Amino acid sequence: MWGFYTLIEEIDKIFLETHYGNKDGDLFKSIGGNLEYLGPDGTSYHKWYELKTNKDENNFTDLINFTDKINNTPSAFWADSVAAYHNLTAYIKQYAASMLFASLDSYTGSGRNYFLYKNTKTHKFEFIVWDANTSFGQFPVIKGITNLAMLNPYWVPSDNNPGKRPLNEKILQQEALKQ
Repeated sequence: MWGFYTLIEEIDKIFLETHYGNKDGDLFKSIGGNLEYLGPDGTSYHKWYELKTNKDENNFTDLINFTDKINNTPSAFWADSVAAYHNLTAYIKQYAASMLFASLDSYTGSGRNYFLYKNTKTHKFEFIVWDANTSFGQFPVIKGITNLAMLNPYWVPSDNNPGKRPLNEKILQQEALKQ
């Protein structure tokens, strides 16, 4: 039978070991987190991110530092600074695929259905897409914005649209990364 099919793997320590060769880093599941810097207090992030591994330590320091770099690094140094802390090349490929397949129930659209993993081999965050079942524009309208508006490859929520996406905004401000 022909068609599009998805493969859903549980994002857990087995997945991390299989795909990254380690499983000891911090794994965060987004609960609508948009990667905004919410200050130095880890409890500010608990509403938006769930720590799935290393729960005894309950340490949000790496996530706080990551969001700080995304949001507060000057534009001239942004790409190098964030790339030192995040697998930016892999993320940009995912970002392009998300826009190509109109995956609106994602970081780009709803701010959900992704994990962040602090890879202990590379010491960089990995962005893990999850639950792409509403691709091809099959996600309901978000707070009055039509799906057609969100299909523009340069569309990013902003103050005028629901929810900021600092990572995407900053990428699009970097001409080399935008290309």
